[in-house]
Amino acid sequence: MTDDKGLKALIELANDADAEVRMSVAKNPATPKDVLAELANDEDVTVRWSAAGNPATPKDVLAELANDDDGSVRQSLAKNPAAPIEVLTKLANDEEEYVRFYVAENPSTPKEVLTKLSRDKKSIVRFRVVNNSSTPKKVIAKLAKERMASRVRIGVFGLICIAVLFVPALWMGALWIAGVIMVSCLALVFVAASRGWGRFGSRAR
Repeated sequence: MTDDKGLKALIELANDADAEVRMSVAKNPATPKDVLAELANDEDVTVRWSAAGNPATPKDVLAELANDDDGSVRQSLAKNPAAPIEVLTKLANDEEEYVRFYVAENPSTPKEVLTKLSRDKKSIVRFRVVNNSSTPKKVIAKLAKERMASRVRIGVFGLICIAVLFVPALWMGALWIAGVIMVSCLALVFVAASRGWGRFGSRAR
């Protein structure tokens, strides 16, 4: 509980010229709801960010913050366990992947939204769903299979890369060795022939 003097101090500090002071007030769960509502419209993004993450911020104010232009504010809201279901549902469709990421880990996110996020185009969002205790077991099992399949694909891709990169190199090495052997053989034949012709010439004389 905050006494009357404490409440009065919070109200006064909410109008402080320093944004960091207002940010601290916006974070405080003891801050009056009407003050939080004002701070949610603050011109400084860090103040709005704090209000968005405060569980004491009124539900209707949190709903308004879901439309904030700054992604960091929406991220803070997505992490707020007091965020209304309709707000989390909306944020699950946010264009920024880290907003969806935090919705996926929020314990208040409903199962149907978590199931939807398990099919998100971004893997960091899909697999964040696994860490949520509210995620249905069948969804976790599906993601586990996907993860295993992904590892298999990576392994196959690695083998293909090795084949593409090293097999030609081995062939080039084999050709180089064959060339060296051929040149050596030709040199020996030439030397032997030269010696033979030398002996033949000396005999002719």
